[in-house]
This record gives sequence, C-alpha cells and structure tokens, in this order.
Amino acid sequence: MKRTSIFALTLLLGLVVATGPAQAHGRKFNARVSLSYDDSSFSGVVSSNNADCESARQVTLFQRSRGGAVARGTTTTSADGSFSFGLPGENGLFYVVVSAKTLPGGTYGHSHLCKGARSRTVKAGSGGVLGAGLGQGGLGGVAGAGDGSLPFTGTQGVISLTALAALLIAAGAVLVRRNRARSRTPSQRIS
Repeated sequence: MKRTSIFALTLLLGLVVATGPAQAHGRKFNARVSLSYDDSSFSGVVSSNNADCESARQVTLFQRSRGGAVARGTTTTSADGSFSFGLPGENGLFYVVVSAKTLPGGTYGHSHLCKGARSRTVKAGSGGVLGAGLGQGGLGGVAGAGDGSLPFTGTQGVISLTALAALLIAAGAVLVRRNRARSRTPSQRIS
C-alpha cells in the first residue's frame, strides 16, 4: 500500500470512531426575541422560522449591574411565542435570554434544535432600546442556553475530540515512517 493510502485510511478510521453512530440528520433553527417595558411589565415575543420553536420556550429576565447580571425571573412562552413579566416601577437595564430547546426526535436518531437567543437591552421606565443584542448562540454562562445535547459539545467534548485527533495524527505519522523505512533499498537504510 502506498504511504498516502495508509495515512488516509488511518484518518478515515479516526473520523468514524470519533463521530460515533451516524445520525440521519440534525437541524438547527434560529430564534429571535423582542423585549419592551411599559412602566408595569416587561413583554416580548420569541419568533422563529419553525413554529415549534416559538411555544413552550424558557425565557429568563436579567437586570444588568456593575458585577454582571442578576436573574429577576423566568417564564415560559405561550403558544404564539409571547411572554411577560409583571414588574411595575422598575429602573435599570434589562434583557431576556431564551434557552435552547430540543424538539422531539423522529426515527433513526435525527434531532432538531431551536437555538437560544438574547434580546436587546431595554432601559426600564423609558422603554428606550440601548445597544444591540447578541443574537443566536454565544450565550456562555447562562444555564440551558445552547444546550443542544449534541455529541462533542461543551468543554469535555472538545478536549476528548482534540485528544483523539492528536492520537490519530501521531499514529498516522508512525505508519508513514514505517512505510518509508520499508520502501528504502538496503543501501539507503541508516544503521
């Protein structure tokens, strides 16, 4: 076998082992969330290109502070994606985070994921919008935001996959060296 073939087979075998059982497909749907304040309550709507990603979504209201953000409440969206938090007379900067949601899977292990989202920051009392939201993903540190239950996600999965890839590359390099040593003529071999 040629060196290139051995190396390619080693990498292919490594990828098969690293990815585990094949899935039919996995699909991710984006989500958007709006937020407003009217001196008595915060309200908004979760919207998506998949209607199943709008209802029964967990929404957490955060108040920004100098030390970070403090969760002020959690609720679940209605069938049309709307939600509200009754907090009259609030002052400060607020935003909401919608946690990711895994939709019930079908046959053959396929999965559908509704991505998490963050709203723009709203100043309570004036209803004015400050700054831009983060959009989908990038919600590290918020429980449930981005939890898609997919293989090799999170810190442990990345470390495991990186270690496996390094091991496979090292094994491929050893095989290439052995193959080169065998293909040399006796006069070319180093004693």
